[in-house]
This record gives sequence, structure tokens and C-alpha cells, in this order.
Amino acid sequence: MSSVPVQFLFYAYSPSAGVCAQRPSIIGVRPNRACIGVPVGVQLNETVIAQTYCPGQTIVDFVTTSPIGMTHSAISNPSSDIWVMTVTWTPSQSGSQGFCAGAIDINSLPSDPWCVTYLVGFISPELIQSSASPVDTARMLFEIMLMKFDAHELSEASAFLGPFCFSLFIILVIFICMSMFLSIINDSFRLARENVDPHNQQIFSFMSKKFQRWTGLQRITDEEIQEERDTIMRSEYLHPIENFPEKIDQFLDAINRLYMSQRMERERLKEITI
Repeated sequence: MSSVPVQFLFYAYSPSAGVCAQRPSIIGVRPNRACIGVPVGVQLNETVIAQTYCPGQTIVDFVTTSPIGMTHSAISNPSSDIWVMTVTWTPSQSGSQGFCAGAIDINSLPSDPWCVTYLVGFISPELIQSSASPVDTARMLFEIMLMKFDAHELSEASAFLGPFCFSLFIILVIFICMSMFLSIINDSFRLARENVDPHNQQIFSFMSKKFQRWTGLQRITDEEIQEERDTIMRSEYLHPIENFPEKIDQFLDAINRLYMSQRMERERLKEITI
């Protein structure tokens, strides 16, 4: 067993007046710490893009940690604040390989590290742009419900699962759930239309009072509070026939408790007599 010492080298400097204090950053289409599947034996071209934020701030070097056999191109400057380096690599064996890069500007300010992991031998799944985020997914499902969605993107992502999931969603949501909801709403409107009384304005006055109380235009009075309490009490005792089965159950329960108590009392007296 042996150990290898690890040494860290820190560079301290005093920035001169007028030097940009904002560090550069690496931007690009791939997010930091992304995992990308790449096939074996196929050349991979990765573009590392760095951005600067101050006038006169330039990128002088890219510090990288790369797999064996990866080559780096020269740094190009397509625009005043964009700096690009292209790396080329042909993986030769399956496994996980990491690549990290950091940009160094002319004032020796480094950017945050930008890393990706290449899963060699794995095929990356097709990304459906219309469902890349929860908001986009919700919008896509709403468009499917409105029958305004193009299903070709799902078919291109998966020849079987795409059309299958699309058809399953259409059957469950459009033909079953939406039909049930519309039937319930239609039946409720039909019952309300059959039971409506054009001479009874109680529902409109109730809605008006509730709206005025909710908006604060009208405050509830003591008389209205007492009226609501009386209404609740009347609803409980207005229809005694509806409460008749419950009263019968309470009566039978009371008789059962009385019978059981008398029986237990007789048994106790017999034991005492013996």
C-alpha cells in the first residue's frame, strides 16, 4: 500500500484599477453536469462556449479534464464577448467518461467549472421539446385535449410508446372523462331548468346577499344571524318523518340497555342468595 500526496497551488494577486471583477462563465446548449449517451467508435464533437462581461476582457485559456484521446481546437472569438473551443473525441470502449472545462480570462479570473458525463455505449433518448418542463408538459396535455397537438414529435421519439401513450390519453381523457363531466353538467342544468320557478326570486336574493357580503358592500346584521340560526333549527326539526328511523334506533338501544342492566342485576342477586 502506498499513498500519493495531494498538493494545491493557490495564486494570489492584487487586481489593478479598472480591471473587470466579474468572472467569465461557460454557456452552451448542454447544462452543467449533464449525462450524454454516445456510441462506441463514433466521433464526438463538443463545443465549449465561454462568455465575458466587461470591455477588454478576453479568454486566454481553457483548463480541461478530458478522457484519453480527446483533442482540443484553438480558441476562436466569433463575437466580442463569446469565445469558443471545440473538442473532438472518438470513444473506444464502453463506460462512463467525464469531461470538465473552465475558462481563464486575461486577468487570471477563472469561471465556474462546467462538466458533462459521457455514457459510452448508451444511446441518448430523444427529447421532446414540447414536454421539456412541467409547464410545457401541462400546455402540451391541454393542447391534446383541444385536439390541436401534432403527434409526429411523439412518433419520432418512440415508434411504439409515442402513439400508444397518445391514443391512451385520448381514450381516457377525451372519450371517457370529458364525456362523464359533460354528462354531469348537462344533467345538472336539466334538473335546474325543470325545477326553476320564474315567480320565486329567493335564489337571486340569496346570491345577491352572498355577493355583497363577500365584497364587503353589506355587513351581516344580528337579525340575519338569528334568522340563519332559526333556519338551521327548523331544518333539523321540520321533517320528523325523516328522523323517525333514527329515533326508533335510539329507542331500541335504550330498551336493550335497560334489559341488559336488569338481567345483570337479577344474576347478581341470585349469586348473593346462593
